[in-house]
Amino acid sequence: MKFLGLIPTNEWLKSIAQFFESPIEGNRVNISPIHGKGYIEVQKIEEGIDLVLTDVVLNKNICIHRDKSDNKGITIKYLIHTPTSFLVVKDGNEKMTIMDGIYVSTSHSFDTNYIKAGYRFQVLSVILSSDWIQRRHNDNSLILNSNTIKHPFFIFEKISPNIEQLAKKLFVINESDSLYKDLLFNSSAAELLAKTFSLFDYRKNTPLKEVVKNQYDINLLFEIREKLTVNLEYGCPTIQSLSEEFGISPTKLKTNFKIVFGKPIFQYFQQERMELAKKMIESGNSIADVGYKIGYNNLSKFSSAYKKQFGFNPKETLLT
Repeated sequence: MKFLGLIPTNEWLKSIAQFFESPIEGNRVNISPIHGKGYIEVQKIEEGIDLVLTDVVLNKNICIHRDKSDNKGITIKYLIHTPTSFLVVKDGNEKMTIMDGIYVSTSHSFDTNYIKAGYRFQVLSVILSSDWIQRRHNDNSLILNSNTIKHPFFIFEKISPNIEQLAKKLFVINESDSLYKDLLFNSSAAELLAKTFSLFDYRKNTPLKEVVKNQYDINLLFEIREKLTVNLEYGCPTIQSLSEEFGISPTKLKTNFKIVFGKPIFQYFQQERMELAKKMIESGNSIADVGYKIGYNNLSKFSSAYKKQFGFNPKETLLT
C-alpha cells in the first residue's frame, strides 16, 4: 500500500477506504469486518493542521509505504500502541527500526509501516502544512521553522508519560458523547502540540542554519546513538574513539549530537543506562545484578547515579 507524503487528507482517506473496501462515513473509515476492526479518522483542527487517528486490529499483515513528496510540510507521529516495526528508510538499502515514541519527518523523507495481524495498532498523526509553519516561523525552533521543511529530515524522541496520556486522551474524547466534544478535542490537541514543540525545541540558542544540514550527517548520528544504546554495559565510549570510528571530527560530533538528540553524548548515554536499569529492577532483577550488568562494579556509585537520574534510590523503585 503506497501513499505520497502529505497528500491532501481527503484524498488520502479515499485511498484508505478503497484499500480496505470500506465506506467513508463523514471523516472516518470504519474498517470492514473482512479486514479487521477499528477505524481511521481525520480531524481538522484549523487550516493547516490535520490529525489522523488510527486505531485498528487487522486480520492480515499489511505494509504502508509513504514516498517522498514535493508538498512541503511536517508529519508528527505518536506511536502509542504499536507492537510492530516502523522502518525509516535511510540511504541505499540501510534501514532503521523505530518503535514506540514520537517520530517527526519532513515530506522529503520516506518510511514504511509494518502492521502485524491480530495486534492493536494505535497511532496519532499530526500533519502540519508549510503555510501553517511559515506563519509561525521561529528561527530557534526545529518544527516551527520554514528552513526545516526544505530538507529530508527525521528525528525521533521517546514519548514522555505526560505526552503519551495527552495523545491517548484524544482517542477517548473522539469516541465520547460529550456536548463539548469538539472544544475538548481541539484544546487537547493544542496542548499536545505545544508540549511536543517544547520537547523538540531544546536547541533554543542554536540558529537552525547551524543545525545538521544533510541526511548523511543525520544518518551518521543515528548510527552513533545506536552504538551507545546497544553497549550500555561497557561504559560510554570516548569522544575521540567515536570520532575515529565514524570519521567525524570531535567538535562536529559533540555539536551535532547535542543539536539532534538534545543532550551531550555522556549525558545521553547515562540517561539510557539508568532507564535500562529501572526497567530491569521493575522486572524483578536484583539491584546488585542490575548494577553489574550495566557496568557498575561499585553498588554505592550505581545507587548515587540512579538517584541523580530519578530522584530516588534503586530500592525505592517499586514504591514509586
